[in-house]
Amino acid sequence: MSADKFFQVGTLNRTGRADQGSHDIWTRNYIAELLDRTAAAFKPNTKHVSMIGWVNGNEYQQSAETFGILPLTEDMRVKLGMSPYHHTYTTETKIRHRYLAEHQQTRVAVLPIHTQQERSLYRLLVKQQNGLFSGTKQPNWVAVACEWSKYADGLHIFYKVSKLA
Repeated sequence: MSADKFFQVGTLNRTGRADQGSHDIWTRNYIAELLDRTAAAFKPNTKHVSMIGWVNGNEYQQSAETFGILPLTEDMRVKLGMSPYHHTYTTETKIRHRYLAEHQQTRVAVLPIHTQQERSLYRLLVKQQNGLFSGTKQPNWVAVACEWSKYADGLHIFYKVSKLA
């Protein structure tokens, strides 16, 4: 199959149907707005096929709610040894996951252990004699999160939270 076939107008998509316009929400909202503004210029009962049933989100008041990313309260940040979000720090340091950190209201994003450096830090903390993981009981996870926060740099090591915090 030639690469030109993918760029031809009217080429069927992977479902076998002709594409019905943009899949970008903001573009579709803009098209719907333009159709509403120019509806008087068209014959009655004619609608753009790709806009039937489209709910234009731009016609509604924006919410201040966050979905999926929960901001940490100041009390929680202090309890876990985390610094608050600071725009200058994030841009100068070029931390990873800046968007997430900003919405979590933390200087560095809160993420699960996922980098090689974090795995190494975890092994180091576990191996310390008389450390946070010594003894027969569960470790104090709040203390572990506080200790972890000391190493968070936003490039290789990120903040952690405790479900017990």
